[in-house]
Amino acid sequence: MFQGQFQGKPIKHYDYLLTLCIYIHANPVKDGLVNLPEDWEFSNYQDWMDLRKGTLVNREFIKNNFGMPKEYRKLVMDFIETKDLPGDMREYLYELEN
Repeated sequence: MFQGQFQGKPIKHYDYLLTLCIYIHANPVKDGLVNLPEDWEFSNYQDWMDLRKGTLVNREFIKNNFGMPKEYRKLVMDFIETKDLPGDMREYLYELEN
């Protein structure tokens, strides 16, 4: 049913899920669409940062896994700056993209 770039792929480990959150929120900056992740209105990053009050955000998930919004923002900005992911996560993302 789904073909092309939009495909369902299993997330193998819980840590991968957490890293994918950061990776996805960083993508618009990484791809040169905006300068900051909060400038991309088409993701829920603004909701995660409490800049918008979306209803599809699980704030407990964010708090339990990343702490406060400013802590999560630092993780996203660090990734944007360094592009550093754990080795096995890099391989996993490569698999997802290909």
